[in-house]
Amino acid sequence: MGAKGQPKTGGKVKGSHNKATDAARATLKRLGLDPFEEMIKVYQGKVLFEQPILIAGKAGKTEFMKAPASEQTRFRALSELLKRQYPELKAIEVSGLDGVELLPTAIRVYFGKKPE
Repeated sequence: MGAKGQPKTGGKVKGSHNKATDAARATLKRLGLDPFEEMIKVYQGKVLFEQPILIAGKAGKTEFMKAPASEQTRFRALSELLKRQYPELKAIEVSGLDGVELLPTAIRVYFGKKPE
């Protein structure tokens, strides 16, 4: 950054793209994969995952079968989808001049008609 009163030099050019993000998007496009759409399928239970299943009558025997995502995984997918639809809002501090708190100087309560 330039000295005070001097123009900015160097750094990222406004509006330029992040190279890693561009590469990731290109890879997804090349593979024909839409993560948003895949997350929706997980939430809807349309994607099957390998899950361990205990076999009755065979102590300690575990097999794997394809099953829809767990409720916890489906909730996480829905949570991620919501973040993209409704981004989290940043907290903004509100203050008066020179950082002084904004407090009312007087509170007037009227019962009935407000006096002129």
